[in-house]
Amino acid sequence: MLNTASLGTRKATVRRWFEFGFGLVCTIFIGFLVFGGAINGPHARLPFGEYLAVLLIGSAGLWFIGAILTSKTVLFERGVLVQNWFNRYWIPWSEVSSVEVDPAVALVLRDGSEIGVGVGGSSLWNALWGNRYQRRVRERIEQVRTAAPADPPAGVTHVRRFGVLRFLGWAGLFFGIALAFGHLF
Repeated sequence: MLNTASLGTRKATVRRWFEFGFGLVCTIFIGFLVFGGAINGPHARLPFGEYLAVLLIGSAGLWFIGAILTSKTVLFERGVLVQNWFNRYWIPWSEVSSVEVDPAVALVLRDGSEIGVGVGGSSLWNALWGNRYQRRVRERIEQVRTAAPADPPAGVTHVRRFGVLRFLGWAGLFFGIALAFGHLF
């Protein structure tokens, strides 16, 4: 999608570390449930259809967690890469007219449209504290944006990413483990 040489140097990566850590814990938990069950759990002797349902539900859960884990905003010298759950945007700094926080962080483009920054989303906890986290994210983005070189407008690149390969990878891994331990056939 992007030529990394044309982006300039990476200045910062912004993540929601609590969500990232919680997602990792959930991934480990689901992995233990599915792998543990495949090896010697009580549902290891289920009929083929029920066991396959367990594998698919576990894969779908990990696919969704994977979407959360990959959310980030990477600030480059020439623009910002916003990677939300199912969308990925490359936005050159020349296209960004402002960065707003009300209550979530959004990049306002020259044409008036807004692109939400997933890692700058609002929450009740942040609202109780005056959206300090969102304001820090905005300050970090503005700091890199103001130091960016003046480039001619290049346009926004948008790609939908549903993580089909991630889902098939989890499902294949679980299916392979089940086959290895003789629970499917």
